[in-house]
Amino acid sequence: MQNEDYITDKYDNEYFGNEFEPLSEEEKKQRRETRGKIKELKHYLRGAWYYQKKKDFLSEKILMLRSKAEKITTTFSDVPTFGGFEDHRQAIIAEMVDTQKKYENIRKECANRLQEIEFFIGLLDDYQEKLVLQYRYIYYENWQDIAIALNYHERAIFKVHGRALLHLLEIHQKMLENGRGLF
Repeated sequence: MQNEDYITDKYDNEYFGNEFEPLSEEEKKQRRETRGKIKELKHYLRGAWYYQKKKDFLSEKILMLRSKAEKITTTFSDVPTFGGFEDHRQAIIAEMVDTQKKYENIRKECANRLQEIEFFIGLLDDYQEKLVLQYRYIYYENWQDIAIALNYHERAIFKVHGRALLHLLEIHQKMLENGRGLF
């Protein structure tokens, strides 16, 4: 059974290499800060996926509302009706229009985030690191599929991913120094 220390050690080894000597308090503090920055970076890189999911949800909602609006039929009668089908149809159409506006905004945000992420990943020098990050954060692939596509062992993919994140942190730090940070 794996305990928390094992998981922490495994995490540290993935990103910082195997070190068996005790760490100073300063080194421990630096590692905690780096872990926090890596977490922020991953959250930023996953942003396109979140926008894509929002976009898919709104697209399905538009289709459902359109279907409801088309199913409602008008009936003609001599008896006046108040608040009947016509009011319901108008409410559905109004909701559909609002949802389409939200969809367009999310679609634009998603496209912008994808462009930012592609640009950011493109700043890496190592081709393997670029590929792993593209598969993971642009094409939304899981680790096993990435390993198969690149003909690597899954563990090797984790190491390349960890190195790539550290390199992106260095690039982002330089961007911040120039006043152009992304997240």
